[in-house]
Amino acid sequence: MLLSQGGPCTSKRLPFRLVAGVWTLAAFIFVQAYNSTLFTYVMAPVNHPLIDSMHGVAESADINLLFRYGAALNAFVMLFES
Repeated sequence: MLLSQGGPCTSKRLPFRLVAGVWTLAAFIFVQAYNSTLFTYVMAPVNHPLIDSMHGVAESADINLLFRYGAALNAFVMLFES
């Protein structure tokens, strides 16, 4: 109402209302962010890792590696395959 009339605001409580409004908006945003993070954490499935060590890379059939032939990694993985 005050903005549409074009007159000066003579209320002494306007700064308190602005602080309360900003505080309420910030609290709402933080509560919503916390709730969405908590919901995602609780509802997300827990997937165990495919491998536990370097030996698991060579032993697992679910993992396909792509690397250059003759590279150091190629020689390292070939040691575990044999």
